[in-house]
Amino acid sequence: MSKERWLGLVGIGEDGLEGLTPAARRLIAQAAFIVGGKRHLALAGPLKAETMIWPSPIENALDAIEAELLATGVADADRRFNLTWHDWLNLRSLTEISRVIALAALKRENSRGAHFRSDFPGPGDFATSVFTVARQGERGIEIDESPVQFTHVKPGETLLRDAVAAE
Repeated sequence: MSKERWLGLVGIGEDGLEGLTPAARRLIAQAAFIVGGKRHLALAGPLKAETMIWPSPIENALDAIEAELLATGVADADRRFNLTWHDWLNLRSLTEISRVIALAALKRENSRGAHFRSDFPGPGDFATSVFTVARQGERGIEIDESPVQFTHVKPGETLLRDAVAAE
C-alpha cells in the first residue's frame, strides 16, 4: 500500500529554479498549492499551482496554519494505525517548532553561519556571543539569550602550538 505524498518542502535561493535539483523542480511543477515569501515565489517563476504569500511578520502565518490545523482536526477513530492522525501530529509538531525557530531568529541581532538577517548583517562581537534559550512559559514561548562561557578557548586564543598555528 503506497501513501500519496501530500507535503513537500523546497528551499529556493537567488538562482531560482536553475539552482534546484530535478526532484525539487518536479515537486514545484506537480504541486497543487505553494506557500512562500513574495520574493521566493517570484524566484520560482510563473507557477501553475495556487499560491499563498507568507504574511509578514512570519508569526501571523504560523498562527493561521495552527488555527486551521486545530479547526480541521482528525476523525475520531482507532489511532493505532491511523496514518492521517500520525500526519496531523507531525504537522502540529512542525508548526510548533517553526514558531520557536522564527521567534529565536527574530530575537538575534546578528548574522552568523546559516542565520542571516538583512537588518543585522554583521556577525556581532565574538567575545560577547550569546546563545538562544527557548522555554515554554505560562504566557507562551519565551525566548532569552545567555552569554557563551568561553571555558576552554577564549576569542583570539588557540589550543595549537605557535608553530602549528602559524602554518
